[in-house]
Amino acid sequence: MNFNGLLAKCQTALRLRMRGLGNLFLLDAGSQSNLRLGSPYPGYRKRIARLNTMGASIALDKPKHTPLWFWLIGVPIGALVVGLCSTVVVLGSWLSLALNGLFLAIPTALLHYLLRSLAN
Repeated sequence: MNFNGLLAKCQTALRLRMRGLGNLFLLDAGSQSNLRLGSPYPGYRKRIARLNTMGASIALDKPKHTPLWFWLIGVPIGALVVGLCSTVVVLGSWLSLALNGLFLAIPTALLHYLLRSLAN
């Protein structure tokens, strides 16, 4: 697809002197969305397809599926790690409040008591 067809598909409007942007792959309109910005490289499937059209003999391997034993062991361990990390965050918050009380509230209360006693 040439750059003009890409613009028509994406429903974007660029000036005619900016047609070179399509060659830089700054505009990558895929089937998932109207327009994807930012990636300077096309997807790996598109790159391999272009290499095949140039005469290379590259075939994509089928994606490997995660074995069942990984799911049976990994999911409970992951849940345990998430639970322990959540516990650490909650207990860390309580510890932070306690340390703030120790180092801020108690000296402030003592200073308040001292100043009130000096005022009387």
